[in-house]
Amino acid sequence: MQSRMKDSKSLRDLLQSHLAADWPGLQVNGHPERRLPHVLSVSFRGLPAEEIVQALDREGVAVSSGSACTSGRREISHVISALGVPPEVAQGTVRLSVGWGNTVEEVKAAADLLFSVAGKLKALQELEASVGGRKCY
Repeated sequence: MQSRMKDSKSLRDLLQSHLAADWPGLQVNGHPERRLPHVLSVSFRGLPAEEIVQALDREGVAVSSGSACTSGRREISHVISALGVPPEVAQGTVRLSVGWGNTVEEVKAAADLLFSVAGKLKALQELEASVGGRKCY
């Protein structure tokens, strides 16, 4: 059991380091050490978590927005709010889990895909802002 927890923590930490390296300003939610070894909660300031979740789901990567106790709801998780995460950051919160069956390669691929999705969403937001918002014709 201890070795699986250690393996999960190593994978979670690898995921965190890859995301943080690719996304300056990424917010990691929770205590740096006293947290579940297999769960990573991160926030992308200003990006909509639901769009991140949907895009990753289309690519076969399962993530969730908010905490386990509020998954499936659109409001900001009370857990994330209790951590003091401001609403404009909390709206971009995704929760990722790793398991004993995951490999280093899978974790790196998931991090790369998450970075790609977040980058595309940010670029889309910037484009929309430059033309005055989303236009439906």
